Amino acid sequence: MKKTLFVLALILTMFSYGYSKTISAGEASLVVPDDWSILEVSEPMLILAQAPQKGNFSTNVALSKEVMKIDGDAETQKELSIRNLQSIFTDIKLIESKENYWIFENSLSEETTEIRQIQYFYVKNNNVYILTFSAEENLFNSSRHIFEKIEKSLVLEQLE
Repeated sequence: MKKTLFVLALILTMFSYGYSKTISAGEASLVVPDDWSILEVSEPMLILAQAPQKGNFSTNVALSKEVMKIDGDAETQKELSIRNLQSIFTDIKLIESKENYWIFENSLSEETTEIRQIQYFYVKNNNVYILTFSAEENLFNSSRHIFEKIEKSLVLEQLE
């Protein structure tokens, strides 16, 4: 009953903000704004959606699931993530870090576009769920409230 009420309240909240496009994959679902495009939903879990393009890079959200390679918590997974990101991005600079998320800036290897990302980490049942939001640096702050609403809409059945 609690779960049903929670989901109903979440749906009503999302509709009131224009967030009514639900994306589901495996045990996860999240809600994005109506004008976002769903690029991929596949198994093992990968959700990728993007906002209408406003610059050289499309603001987007990605949810991935990985089996933990070593024992640890979200902090351990953040440290491992930086190694993976260094092969894709140059000049990674940490902006902010909290218990289960971090914000960093970087440049795409082939481009000069400055990208700012926030990654949320969730660890459960030997799986790591990584929710990543990416935007051009100059659009990040104005988009952050959208990212936070999407993050709050995330439902991972294994976490309940």
